[in-house]
Amino acid sequence: MEKLIIRATELMQELAQAYQKLSSVCEQLAAAFINARVEAIEMLTRIGQAELLTIRAKLSQITWLLSAFTNGRNNGNEPNFLGVKEKSAFELASKELVFAAKVFQQACEKTSVLAVNGIGFATVCFELYGIQPTTYHAPYSIRRNKP
Repeated sequence: MEKLIIRATELMQELAQAYQKLSSVCEQLAAAFINARVEAIEMLTRIGQAELLTIRAKLSQITWLLSAFTNGRNNGNEPNFLGVKEKSAFELASKELVFAAKVFQQACEKTSVLAVNGIGFATVCFELYGIQPTTYHAPYSIRRNKP
């Protein structure tokens, strides 16, 4: 039973690191949006998608381990106690995971707002001017021949 909790603790620590990495990717992606670095946007998007798949797999493993632990306790197959060391490590990993997830959520929200605003800007440019936003010049920059 302790082995299940120890493994879940390890996975939670790995998951917290994955969330930190994903938060960093979101911050870099936000900067890429602001600076219009298309290549960086594509690369960071792929990195973020791969990290999200890793996170989903780890969450699934943690869920399975905790379910197995709960089932084992309910069946009475093994003692219903955890060592102090294992319990405190599990609680610390849990708190770190929740904190890392909250930081990621904030970074994700900021990046999402930038992406949505960029899409809105591009759409308005297409609808109003029929041109791509990167080729738009304000009306006052166009010289007109006055008679």
